Amino acid sequence: MISTQTDSHRARGGETAPVAIVGAGTAGSVLALLLAQYGIRSVLVERGTQADPHPRGNVWSIRSMEVLRSIAPELADDFREASAPPLKLRYITWCTSLAGVDLGRCVPLGDPAHTAALLACSPCRPLHLSQNVADPILRAQVLAQPLIEFLPGHALVALSQDAQAATLTLAHCASGKKAQRAARYVIGADGAASGTRQALGIASAATPLQAVVQIHFRANLAHLTSARPSPLYWILNAGVAGALSAHTADDSEWVLSCAVLPPLLTAADIGDAQALAMVRAAIGDAEVPVELMSVRPWNMELRRAATLRRGRALLIGDAAAGFSAIGGFGMNHGIQDAASLAWRLALLLRAGDAAALRDVLLDSYASERRQSIDDHARRTRELSGLSDQVMAAAGLDPAGLGKLAALSASAPVRLLPRALARKLVGGLLAGGLKPLARLAEASGDGAVLRTRVRRTIDRQREVFVTLGMDLGHALSRGFVCREPHPHPRSPNAHTEYWPTTSPGGLIPHAWSGQRGSDLSTRDLARQHPLTLLVQASQRAAWLAALDAVNAQWGIRIACPCIDDSDAAQFRLAAPAFAQALEMAPDGALLVRGDGVVVWRSRHRCAAPAQALADVFATLFSHNNYQS
Repeated sequence: MISTQTDSHRARGGETAPVAIVGAGTAGSVLALLLAQYGIRSVLVERGTQADPHPRGNVWSIRSMEVLRSIAPELADDFREASAPPLKLRYITWCTSLAGVDLGRCVPLGDPAHTAALLACSPCRPLHLSQNVADPILRAQVLAQPLIEFLPGHALVALSQDAQAATLTLAHCASGKKAQRAARYVIGADGAASGTRQALGIASAATPLQAVVQIHFRANLAHLTSARPSPLYWILNAGVAGALSAHTADDSEWVLSCAVLPPLLTAADIGDAQALAMVRAAIGDAEVPVELMSVRPWNMELRRAATLRRGRALLIGDAAAGFSAIGGFGMNHGIQDAASLAWRLALLLRAGDAAALRDVLLDSYASERRQSIDDHARRTRELSGLSDQVMAAAGLDPAGLGKLAALSASAPVRLLPRALARKLVGGLLAGGLKPLARLAEASGDGAVLRTRVRRTIDRQREVFVTLGMDLGHALSRGFVCREPHPHPRSPNAHTEYWPTTSPGGLIPHAWSGQRGSDLSTRDLARQHPLTLLVQASQRAAWLAALDAVNAQWGIRIACPCIDDSDAAQFRLAAPAFAQALEMAPDGALLVRGDGVVVWRSRHRCAAPAQALADVFATLFSHNNYQS
């Protein structure tokens, strides 16, 4: 039996757990908490014993915040209280240094029209909060949840599976003692170097984008930032070119990210003195006290596992895919992996783990998330190209780093002594930054260059406004009954969100009219694996049809009472119901636990039982979820 640090989470080694999750980072913890909300027990295995203190992903999308809200409203509140306030997120700023010349800014959150759209489209708003602050909050929720058996300090060393269950061999990281655990399903949430993925023999293909050094430091910079508060400052000068980001509500905690060129110039080659010099060049004020906290490497790459499912094992988060920092997709994509998988596992385990249902639910998960990975990777490339336009306007070659990386890996350079090769490539890198010195010049040439950069910055808002990509991203295949006509899309589909109940999209947000209630249609959808939304006047006819689905497939579908009476579970009068859900008052909407619309009948169904039989025949069609 494997022991843990807390008696309340004592291992139950003799049991077959419903789900074992390897990796207690953001995606793994969210999945365990979502399963607990459905009443599903899980074993959560984590190699580390403490949350990583180094700042990492810090953009929490609206859709991700809705997932946290479905776990517990107070969890979303805790995140909001720890996050930087909206006024501090107003600008994205480009400058020669914090104390230097402002080159321009875009206003992703300060636009009144965009702010109104944010408030109208969801019960949540996006947040700016680093994972090193967020993960301990999640960890506290995990430890307080009796349905989660948490095993810190343990590593997966082997994995096998048969028709009934999977067997995990775990080793205690301190003692090396091994033990086995059985689980119906195993989820690999253990990061880019996933041991679960390797144990399953699943290949992972990667397209390198940029190697980066991240310098985490503390410094009180309020006197330089309060006039134009930003979560992100792009720094462009001859000493350093990179991104300076505030990862928490604390004005004194910062991360400077700059490109490096492995194998000759890696993050490990940057000592404290050089890191401090880079930070001071970014600040532009040598008198500001700076405390270095950590220096870490990060290889930005587009990465995708060859498959996300092998038998009873599945991959989520960084174990499944990787993205660059641009767009803020990585962590949020992992959270949506967890949301997409949680309702499936709950539905499957409640239905008795039937093989036919298993293949439909898990293969459709793999198919849907593969589509999402491809869509987000494509958008990452587009945004990278748009962001590079600022560098080009400033006089840099956007392809220059790639050329230097190729040079550093070339045969002639590899033949040189390492110290000489590093000096050569470092000199070329420093020389490449020299044109940036003109940005701060008071000359006419400097003014012309700054004007050119500012005009390019004016087109950068699309890089930071991803509302359409977040809430508007729709499935074209998977566990949905797509309609023959195209999914409605805004002409500015990546930045602008058009609410719709077209299957494959996210259910539109509408508030319940109950006194004192803050329940949204999205909250309602996330309470159960599957939910049918109909007005109370139509409910009796549909309940009989839902009984037929349960009798045939073992699938229970919730059907809350919706009308404008005091007894309603969700108070929404028929006209408002019809307007919010794009259907007649006697229509019907089938929604998944991740908020995605599965099917709709925009008008009254004469034969509800036959309609649902046809729906599930489509959902169980092999062609519906295979790519």
